[in-house]
Amino acid sequence: MRLVKNPMKTRGFERRLLVFFLLLSVTPAVVIAIFGTHYFLAPVERMSSPALRASFANSMEIARELETKLQSDASTATEVLADEVSRRGMGTDPKVAGQVLASATQKCRADFSALYVLDSQGPHWTLIASHPPEFERIDLSLAAGDTTTVAGPREIPFADQDVIAAGVNLGEDKLLVAGVTLEAGMMERMKKTSNDLSLYGSAGQWVSTMRIYIIIVFAVIVVITAISSAVVSRVLARRISFPIQELALATDRIAGGDLEHRVTVKSRDEIQSLISSFNNMTQELQENKANLIAMAKREAQVARDFEIARKVQEDLFPDALPDEPGWEFAAMCRPAKAVGGDYYDIFEVAEGKVLFAQGDVAGKGLGASLVMASVHAIIRSWAGTSHTEPSKLIAELNTYLISSSAPETFVTLFLGILDTVSGGVRYVNCGHPPVLVHCCSAGSMEELTTGGPLLGVVPGDHYETGEFKLAKSDSLVLVSDGVTEAKNPKDDMFEMEGLLATVRSDGSDRRAGEIMESIVNAVDRFAEGSEQADDISVLVLRMKP
Repeated sequence: MRLVKNPMKTRGFERRLLVFFLLLSVTPAVVIAIFGTHYFLAPVERMSSPALRASFANSMEIARELETKLQSDASTATEVLADEVSRRGMGTDPKVAGQVLASATQKCRADFSALYVLDSQGPHWTLIASHPPEFERIDLSLAAGDTTTVAGPREIPFADQDVIAAGVNLGEDKLLVAGVTLEAGMMERMKKTSNDLSLYGSAGQWVSTMRIYIIIVFAVIVVITAISSAVVSRVLARRISFPIQELALATDRIAGGDLEHRVTVKSRDEIQSLISSFNNMTQELQENKANLIAMAKREAQVARDFEIARKVQEDLFPDALPDEPGWEFAAMCRPAKAVGGDYYDIFEVAEGKVLFAQGDVAGKGLGASLVMASVHAIIRSWAGTSHTEPSKLIAELNTYLISSSAPETFVTLFLGILDTVSGGVRYVNCGHPPVLVHCCSAGSMEELTTGGPLLGVVPGDHYETGEFKLAKSDSLVLVSDGVTEAKNPKDDMFEMEGLLATVRSDGSDRRAGEIMESIVNAVDRFAEGSEQADDISVLVLRMKP
């Protein structure tokens, strides 16, 4: 807009462009006339120098040595991999083989490893397991040939020529392969470069031809420049200045918020690319504005959904702890995100019987909270009929999680039933951090670990019920791994030692709520302001003195 309003400024710009193009067009003719074509031919002459030819030959040799070294590295990795596999032992079960390969591949420093089994009907080698799993750049089967009789590492060709691999036989029916992978197309580019370098043998003839062409070209340029420099310079100056005026106008309009405006000037050179880029930028700005508005709406909806989920999760925790004569209870949960995967519950299932549980669902966020809600509902619904035998309830919960959850979903859980009259506790620990029993009368600390594996992983009833009896002033402390695995800025973990020291320091005169608060405070002091990485939950049961 400013350029259009000031035509004198526009003409001044055109005059400067005209002078620039005149100098640019005439200067080569003057330089050629004064200094001659010798200086222009010097770079062409240097292209046929022996040193440059030797450099090209050296480049070809380096490429060949690189290919040989990659194959040697693959063979060495295969030998190391074979030794590690022989030491650890590996059958043909894909899951077991995959685990062994995953560990062994790190030691042999290969990009991948694979186990093939000989198919007698083919015959060909069939892929059984690989690391990384489902590695797409290796073949699912290999031709058998005479490889079953070859000893030691040998080159293994793959359909992808950028996979450099070697293999070694494990007996007559198993083939162990390891190797390295190059960027896709690398070998093809190396071969093409080698072919291009080999063509340099005819550089002498090419240089002679180029010498003649350069003399002719510069002679033509001198003649054309002398005749047409003034006309061409004027046309170029006008063609450049007019689109710039339009772009200046469009810039002012876009800055004023008019995202509908487009530059309509047509050109046949790089200016058209600039105009197209400017119009595309304006279109993208318009689309981004709409996207930002839509994104803001979606984020607001997600925030509302998470707030609803948080409130639902809070409602799952017990509103009030049991009021049992002679007993104190305290519990809390602090999620790492808006919603979390930690779970605790404590409620009376029968007269004199209190069920308490604490769990941790794999992961954090909305998905973990949904699994936690399922665990809460199942324990609440089944506890009334199974409270006399915790292991039975745990087995039914495990079966449900395996049948209804994703394979990567698992839960650690400690579930116990307290007899408030005798102080006896029957419990099952399913992969949860050890539960601490602070025996004040004996001045000792015990850990409750009897139970079984994680829930939702291993089918079947593998759970054992443990028993323990609390005396007066004794405390039972349950924490999630968010406590023991809390980290400080130095990346040190709080660990079980920190928890034991905190509980011991409480003594026998601390109430359940005070013990819980001291644990949380100790973790916060240890973290020194570091971001909470996992949910933290604490549950304390204490028999009054």
